[in-house]
Amino acid sequence: IGPEMEGKNAKRKKKTEINTKVPKKISTVKSNTHLIVKHLDGSEAERAPELSPDGECAFESFIWPTTKKEFLADVWRKQPFAIMNSPISRVEDLMAEHLCSLELPDLLDSTASEHIFVWMKTAEGMESFELDDHRAAMTCYNGGASLYFRSSQEMANIFIRHFNNETGLNFAGRNADGSMKGEIEIFASRKGHVTDWHFDFMENFTVQLRGKKKWKFIPSNISHPLRGATSHYAHVDTEEQQMKLHRMQQPNFEIRPTNLDQAEEVELTAGSMLYHPAGVWHQVECTEDSLSFNISLVGTNWADLTADSIRHVLWKKDEFREMVTSSSPLDARSKMAKLLQTLKDEINALTPDDLLPSSLFYPRYPLLDVFEIEQNKKVPVETLTFRKNPLAVLLEKGFHLPPEDEPEEEEEDSESEEDEEAPTVPKKSPKVPKDLPKPPKEQEPTKPYVLNFNFGNEELSSASRTVMHFKLKSIPFLEFFRTNFENREIFDMSHLMVHAGDLNKDDVAQILRVMMYNGYITPIGKK
Repeated sequence: IGPEMEGKNAKRKKKTEINTKVPKKISTVKSNTHLIVKHLDGSEAERAPELSPDGECAFESFIWPTTKKEFLADVWRKQPFAIMNSPISRVEDLMAEHLCSLELPDLLDSTASEHIFVWMKTAEGMESFELDDHRAAMTCYNGGASLYFRSSQEMANIFIRHFNNETGLNFAGRNADGSMKGEIEIFASRKGHVTDWHFDFMENFTVQLRGKKKWKFIPSNISHPLRGATSHYAHVDTEEQQMKLHRMQQPNFEIRPTNLDQAEEVELTAGSMLYHPAGVWHQVECTEDSLSFNISLVGTNWADLTADSIRHVLWKKDEFREMVTSSSPLDARSKMAKLLQTLKDEINALTPDDLLPSSLFYPRYPLLDVFEIEQNKKVPVETLTFRKNPLAVLLEKGFHLPPEDEPEEEEEDSESEEDEEAPTVPKKSPKVPKDLPKPPKEQEPTKPYVLNFNFGNEELSSASRTVMHFKLKSIPFLEFFRTNFENREIFDMSHLMVHAGDLNKDDVAQILRVMMYNGYITPIGKK
């Protein structure tokens, strides 16, 4: 790293350092109980850490000077929280690296959105529509329309992953393939644009980049909403869906807030930051032309996690896979009574370890060599008892042979003087530097197996999928392991060693550690 980069990195590190010496209580100005406004004083504004483009400490920087512990205990999923007098310099590097220095045509070109959402004033009110053409979107914007679209995927991957981890969403904020569920939206809004009263089902972190926006908030009686309440759109075809979900929780719910006299407001200026939770009514008015971005976090809820797991278990049974048929309502209810008793037994047999293996929380290894990966050898698998996890299925695949060494290319006998003098393009890959580990000259052939965990949903999408490569000498043991202990029989390592074949005790222990980490087996207790 050159001196210039060292200096830049040192400066960035200093700017992103989080000062942990903050008051134990949030220093705020509260107009009531459902909106917290934190005004940074001159000294705090000077010390405020930047939102680093690489996402390092981004969550802690956003909520500064509030601590993570305070925020999660007092604010998260409870009430809106605005940070005012925050200097725009905190996001200058981020704007340059991920937000095209706020050049709107370039932001449109870098978006991950397939369509640009447009709000335009008409004689009948605010109309909304979608455009595929970025130039047409700019024409609408220049004509007074407001735009909404996603950031680049690169920016979303960096910041959503960090915010997911810091808020505890972790695996709940990821899809089965490891991609993030949330997104980052960019709002390019014109002066006078009003987004009318609504609430979202996402957790939102907004940064005001340019101009001013006036936010009004009212608490709702809906907690942890499954869908938003979005009657502000001109053409809403989901209102009945939203209403039935919310009235399931609150019979008196209305699609628009009725207690407008309780509204509290805050006006964001460039540099201001705002968190507002799911289920909080809000109205937004642009008092100047405005540009902002919003980090939206979405996560799997406990009901879906549990229901998918139970459905997966029930699919294993003939009586639950059977098509629903009956000769009469009485016959149907009689069958259902038996099924409900079986359902209770299956639920009682499940354990938290079945539903939540370590691989969901910690680094995933979508492709691994079972005998090469470093698993925690402190786990005393030799002293534990196990059973198969009913939520996991192991599939064998074809053989995987290591590639043969490519024969060295023979030099051509005749080369012209021009060819000898001209620069040549290497036909082989560059040599591996001597200081890097070299792959072994001889690699044993392996056979891949695919471990699918918890796919009890309509899409049959696995909560996690891992491809594991096993040496051929371990296949007979693995096939015995795969096809036995299917009815919740409890076993330990001594039962498996009888069928270990050419594997030694350490090999079997390694297989057990990998299988336990990825949810194929569940520890029950000690021998």
